[in-house]
Amino acid sequence: MAIHFKTFGPFEISRTKGSLDRGTLSDVWRRANAEKKGLSKGVGVYVIAAKDGQILMPWYVGKSDTGFKNRLSEKHHAFSVIKESRVKGNLYLFLFAKVTSKRGALNKPLKKKFIVVDEDIDNFDDADGLRARRKLRPSIRKLEFLLIGRCLERNRELVNDKDKSFHTGLIVSGYLNDEDTEPSDTIQSLRRMLAGQKVGF
Repeated sequence: MAIHFKTFGPFEISRTKGSLDRGTLSDVWRRANAEKKGLSKGVGVYVIAAKDGQILMPWYVGKSDTGFKNRLSEKHHAFSVIKESRVKGNLYLFLFAKVTSKRGALNKPLKKKFIVVDEDIDNFDDADGLRARRKLRPSIRKLEFLLIGRCLERNRELVNDKDKSFHTGLIVSGYLNDEDTEPSDTIQSLRRMLAGQKVGF
């Protein structure tokens, strides 16, 4: 079964001296909802980028199961970390909204359900053993993981903590984080296959 995400943006996030301007995110959500009704309440993955000359450079990848607007407030830690990284200028936001396969309707946040967090309890009336949580959508988490890896290829200074060490620490000869200057025939064949080039045999 196909899983669909629709891409929106980039929406410009104005900043002054690295800090978000007052009301700038409200304006972002207004523009997002003008592009797709209810987009601010959609769920999915987002990328925050900044301009490096005329090139957009990714700086943070995140996900939201609670709605983009609920997740991305002025207090979101990514904005302060990007500021500390001395990234200049305005930021740009891409939204990857999960949509239905037939009509392209936005998925909404799932309602919270009480789940057992302490499996040793027998009495389900014990509120300490239960917690209200939203069921996570695996496709959103997987897309976030893939985008972190892809954005790290563009910017090794990506400010994500989660998954960054895995992507940067995983070394696969001929494929990932491999700086072999004298590749073997095997490695050369692998690289040709991945690039869609003719092999020499």
